[in-house]
Amino acid sequence: MLQKRELEPLEVEGLCERSKQCPRSIRVTVFTSGTCPFCDIALELVRIVARDMARHERLVTVVEYNIDDDPEIVEALDIVALPTILVGGSKITGLPNADEVEDLIHGSAILCSSG
Repeated sequence: MLQKRELEPLEVEGLCERSKQCPRSIRVTVFTSGTCPFCDIALELVRIVARDMARHERLVTVVEYNIDDDPEIVEALDIVALPTILVGGSKITGLPNADEVEDLIHGSAILCSSG
């Protein structure tokens, strides 16, 4: 089941900082694991959406974060299942479709430009 929820600003270095000025690109972090059967699919989907959006709108930076290398991050970011996709203060847990990823990125861009 797909789960999307708003998050509070996080203090985890390099993953979800909020700054006074919006960055030129939007950072999308895809949390994966070597044992996750859907993580590679989600990561590729996010990369495709990012390439499509970059052609028309804004640069999107996709970062893969393998939780196998840092299991403490699961608790710190309240990751309940994989894949988890984090953009700004929002996340999607589960395997999304392209429209859901675009909506998440657009929502981050709108919050950034209005804040």
